[in-house]
Amino acid sequence: MKLYYLHENNVNVGPFNIEELKAKKITSFTPIWCEGFDTWKTAGEIDELKPILNELPSPIQASNLNEKPIYIEPKDNFLGFNKRNVLLVIVGFAIVLFTLIIMNYQSNKIINIEKANKETQKENYLKKIESQKQKLEEQSKILTEKGEAEKDRFNKSRIKADEDTYKEILNAISNSYKALEDAKDDLEKAKGYRIFRSAKKKEQQINDAVYEIEIWHRKIELLKLEKREIEIRLN
Repeated sequence: MKLYYLHENNVNVGPFNIEELKAKKITSFTPIWCEGFDTWKTAGEIDELKPILNELPSPIQASNLNEKPIYIEPKDNFLGFNKRNVLLVIVGFAIVLFTLIIMNYQSNKIINIEKANKETQKENYLKKIESQKQKLEEQSKILTEKGEAEKDRFNKSRIKADEDTYKEILNAISNSYKALEDAKDDLEKAKGYRIFRSAKKKEQQINDAVYEIEIWHRKIELLKLEKREIEIRLN
């Protein structure tokens, strides 16, 4: 693509391509110079410029035609960088930032779901234990009223119930130790670095993990006490 210099207001300026010259509204008398020209020419003498010429002539002073052209930096630069490249960098950064935000949101969502599931499991287990205790108490009252025969039958039933409960407690203790290890892992994760997590949120997650560990410790101790009570009854 050819680039042209022109003479306006007693100054030689450029270079410009044809579209930029068109915006300049040059006339047939506008002095033009291009690489390969021996001397300055008027725009009307250059065939490729004739379609963009303005009808109105622009007077000049011929005494300045031999001045060296002045280079005008293109206007599509920003702080020395191409505006298009700067825009691409900004858009790319925005995409990466948005992706990180979505990933962090999904991670927090999964953690909250897992925590809610654990809480539900604990509540269901405690309800089950409480329900079993109430049933045993009710059975004990009924059998006391019915006499020794029924009491003997009740004792056999209680032994069977104790044996079943003992197995459940053993299983519950094993699961509780696993949950305790998971809670400890959650504490280590909460102490670690995570993108876009505030200090306040980090502290809250650490406190939640510590509380979770304490809950499982207490639960294990209660299960051990209940296990010991059943062992005494069975022996």
